[in-house]
Amino acid sequence: MNENKETIKNDFCGTTVCTEERKPCEEEVREIYRNLTAGKDSVETLRPMSADSAFREVLLRQDKDYSDLCARVEGYAAENGYDLKELSPMAKGMMHISASLNALTDKSSSKLASIMLQGIDMGVISITKIVNKLHKEGASCPLAEEMLDMLERNALEMRKFL
Repeated sequence: MNENKETIKNDFCGTTVCTEERKPCEEEVREIYRNLTAGKDSVETLRPMSADSAFREVLLRQDKDYSDLCARVEGYAAENGYDLKELSPMAKGMMHISASLNALTDKSSSKLASIMLQGIDMGVISITKIVNKLHKEGASCPLAEEMLDMLERNALEMRKFL
């Protein structure tokens, strides 16, 4: 690394980066946030569709987990001047329409869990790419790893309803 370049320690991603090359982990933070808000929106869309109180309770707890991690990411972004964008109204609308159509004729817990698992799998893929990329660079991102753990727990819970 050029000795004239300013370096900083980034607590969120656990890596030292050169500030002249890029803002530390901004892209990763945005992707984590996008996935968290997508998960939260999915839970909020599917929860009212279920007649199963046990399934609704699991979704309620998952919603809290998504919200808590979202708040931490938002705080980190605010501290670092990152501009986080929520899903566009069009993307939210498309997710809602897709979930509603998929559950149109079958609102069983099994069907709703299957819909949730599809979204969880997309999140796992996206966040795993971030974690793997950072590991290759000799860095880590504890919140991304925490999100992966959360998604894996959520998937296990959803599988119980299949």
